[in-house]
This record gives sequence, C-alpha cells and structure tokens, in this order.
Amino acid sequence: MDFHQLVRELDALTAQGVKELDPEASAAIAAMAIGKAAKGKNLSQTERDAIADYAALFEELLRNPSLRRRLLDMQKLVKKKKEK
Repeated sequence: MDFHQLVRELDALTAQGVKELDPEASAAIAAMAIGKAAKGKNLSQTERDAIADYAALFEELLRNPSLRRRLLDMQKLVKKKKEK
C-alpha cells in the first residue's frame, strides 16, 4: 500500500467514525463538501464519504415528482427566510 492509498483509507475510516459518533458533525462536513463541490473544487475522501448518503437521498428527491415538489417548496421557504 502506497502513501496515497493509506491516506484515502484513513479518510474513509475517519468519515465513518464521525458519522457513527456524531451525526451532526457528519452533516456539517457534508454541507461544507457540497458547497466545495458546487464551486468545482476537489473533495477529500472524507468529504466524499460524508456526502454519499445525502447524494443518494437527493437523487431520490429529484427523481420522485411528489418529493421534488416538496423539495422546491422547502427551497422557497429557505429563500424567504434568507431574505428577512
């Protein structure tokens, strides 16, 4: 195992450990990672692992018409809240 493989493996273990110990910390890592990804920045393995479950959820939300409608309603609520 070379150095880069070891780092990737440790990143994955760190992300899994964070998820098990503190789901809120995992959510915070995922939120930051989504922001970085939206800006076109590369994500670490820890960040990719943190967003994996959220990405699967988001895919389902976008594919299901009734859930997509609810997601759009939530987006409108968030936008109104930010404007205040």
